[in-house]
Amino acid sequence: MRNFVNAGMLAIGAVAGLNSVAGAGLTWDSANANNSVQFTFGYEEPITFSGAASMNAVSASFGADSGSVTAATPSGFSASLTYAVGGADALYLSVVRYFTVTGSADIQIWGNNVVSDGIWRIYDGQGGDAIVPIDVLEGISYSQTFSLSAGQYAVEMLTTPATEFGSSGTFGNFTIVPAPGAMALVGVAGLLGARRRR
Repeated sequence: MRNFVNAGMLAIGAVAGLNSVAGAGLTWDSANANNSVQFTFGYEEPITFSGAASMNAVSASFGADSGSVTAATPSGFSASLTYAVGGADALYLSVVRYFTVTGSADIQIWGNNVVSDGIWRIYDGQGGDAIVPIDVLEGISYSQTFSLSAGQYAVEMLTTPATEFGSSGTFGNFTIVPAPGAMALVGVAGLLGARRRR
């Protein structure tokens, strides 16, 4: 049976603040062949971008439904879905992107006004069970921070609309938490800049 919903935007944001967080030591593994972005519209064949191509800005559409994922950059990535009236019976977006941590990094995964069901997973480079598993249900706000030691990891995000009423909101954010030392350096730079302007 087809579900009809009002047009709504399901936004999934991800930010990795590498430019201002030198101590975090997180870099995206753009050449990893297992990187992927996949859009599925109803019973159509999935539209898949793999390897280096999936680290670029990619988008796909079917009828009035559409989705897009920005390129993975030093400042992160974001993704969105638009689920329209008369669209596909189901709409799914899956993103897997690999990254490497040197030293350590604190990762915060959070979201508010969630209008989709989804998951966040972080796996180490050897596969196996997720070391960071978060299941997200519609209407639940969440925020969790995790410390990652040096190594290779993959972040996986999967989301699908969970409402028939056309509301919109944010699914989640993947953020590098600035280290205290990095924040102190930013403050010092600000003071020096202020002195030079006098």
